[in-house]
Amino acid sequence: MDQPRKPAGSPGGTGGQFDHDPTGGAAGLPSFAPAGQAVTRYEDAEETRRILDQAGSVYVTGDGLRIDDKDGHLLFQESDEHRLDQATLVHDPKTQRAVRQALADPMDTGDAAMTPSARRARAKAAFRLASPYSRRGIIDHSPNARYLPGSYIAHSLAHRRDQEAALDRLNSLYLEDAAAASNVIRAGFPNDKHGAFRFINYTKVKRYAADDKNGHKRGEIMRDGNGQSIAEPKGKNARSYLRMLWQPTNGVPDKAQVDDMCRALSQMDGDPNVQAEVFYEVCYGNGTPRNMSGMLGSNRSSEGRGWNRLDRASAERGNGNVARMLAYRKALTPQAAAEFLKMGPGDKRLANTRWTTRKRDKATGKMRDVTPARLTEMRSFIHAAYADDFKRLGIDVGR
Repeated sequence: MDQPRKPAGSPGGTGGQFDHDPTGGAAGLPSFAPAGQAVTRYEDAEETRRILDQAGSVYVTGDGLRIDDKDGHLLFQESDEHRLDQATLVHDPKTQRAVRQALADPMDTGDAAMTPSARRARAKAAFRLASPYSRRGIIDHSPNARYLPGSYIAHSLAHRRDQEAALDRLNSLYLEDAAAASNVIRAGFPNDKHGAFRFINYTKVKRYAADDKNGHKRGEIMRDGNGQSIAEPKGKNARSYLRMLWQPTNGVPDKAQVDDMCRALSQMDGDPNVQAEVFYEVCYGNGTPRNMSGMLGSNRSSEGRGWNRLDRASAERGNGNVARMLAYRKALTPQAAAEFLKMGPGDKRLANTRWTTRKRDKATGKMRDVTPARLTEMRSFIHAAYADDFKRLGIDVGR
């Protein structure tokens, strides 16, 4: 039985009767969409089919689906507020042809003048309209796969029967775009130690991204004049995150603990300044020269495991390992991350990292290895994780 049973004594009804209101009692209720956010209106299947029957050509653009009539005049332009029926579009041959065309080649004549952000928007719109059967092929073979949301790719790779082939696809995606591979890792794939270290070992050395005229093959290791492999700094934050997750040292939280702390920080999404201050305490501890009184205790919004873990991480001198995990998981809003980047170092402590940079000593004039300070490393993690968000929102954080 679909309908809820009315309890005895319900207004306007009798106990034992069933409510057959087709709206489920929701008629006349206000919209529950967040304030200031438009509600997407979807056309029904009949109206969608009527529009498609009049279509002369169908395109997928950076603004979404565009349908022109047989005379070339605009018939329908998709937007966040107005869309057609998804199920009907998935089974429409013209729409699926437009999807394949949009995802075929990023350098065709239609895309040559498009900016990277427009190509990314077009690829996401096309992927949303693609049929479930074709989505796996798009992830595996489309040159635009690097523009797809990392969560879609991570979900697809994590549920494949052949996990070795799925890991190969992640490594291949890394050669195309290291940032896209990092998004997939942040979304939860690889999900075991074997997969994590297969990615780490593959990407820690430089490899050729494509075949070249000198006979080097795609994926081949780059070597110096002595035949030694060249270390690859690109993607080091993703490798660091996987090492902390699957080969943790003392003080590194596991995934469940990080989830708890992310939920606690999300309760302050409405106040970027406070969220940034709390994250600063996790990085440097309570009573730092910048913030002697401590922000975490006064801004606690609820009890729970997440808040208790943040309390322990913020005690005394803070916990850089916890801060690195939270930074890479994007626990802060983009606005809070930008506020954190404006803050100065709390002390001169070094980050717990193997990655160093070569700098010239002003006193001796000789080159030396320099280990980054803790805030410097946090800036690196945040820049890697939030680069697209800063660009999309127009937030200037410098370097």
